[in-house]
Amino acid sequence: MATRAWNLRYSLLKLKHAVSEAVASPHQGSVADVLQTTVEAYQRRLTQVIALAGVSMAPTLNPLGTKDPGAVEQLLVRQIPRPSTSNVWVGDVVALKTPSSLQPISLANTEHVDYMVRRVAAMPGEELVTDDPEDEPVVLQQGQCWVLADNEELQPPAVLDSRTFGPLDLSSIIGRWIIVVIDICLWWNQAVYVPSL
Repeated sequence: MATRAWNLRYSLLKLKHAVSEAVASPHQGSVADVLQTTVEAYQRRLTQVIALAGVSMAPTLNPLGTKDPGAVEQLLVRQIPRPSTSNVWVGDVVALKTPSSLQPISLANTEHVDYMVRRVAAMPGEELVTDDPEDEPVVLQQGQCWVLADNEELQPPAVLDSRTFGPLDLSSIIGRWIIVVIDICLWWNQAVYVPSL
């Protein structure tokens, strides 16, 4: 019974995302076009697994990266079709499209990266100040957010976040980090393991 309820909830959530994406589509035409966009959006996955390399989010994510530069952590990310102040909050760890001002990025031991993972530090309307009295405060405009890396030991240019590229458009957010994939495997094995008697 629980599986049926979960499947229904998941299907309804996918339908909600698909309809909202179709309605927001810039090239709405006939009803058939909206239905086609809805079907295409419904058939896409709500979650995706992305690889996180480097130490910018350590110790929260990929803590092994501090000792092993080649360490990679697999993250499960829930997609957010239309990021806004109603579904993205300060403190969220999000996957985001690399700002166009920084593309292409080539990191050590990896190829071109078109996304990054950062923590949302401020949302529209919030004022950002620095320790330097000569710096003017910055107020984020509507549709913008400020993202930072978790690793406090890294400073720009060693880390790429809003201190490097400035405020980020909310539309650049791909989704919210849910869990590290290895954690799911460990949890699943513990949850379904039944010892034979």
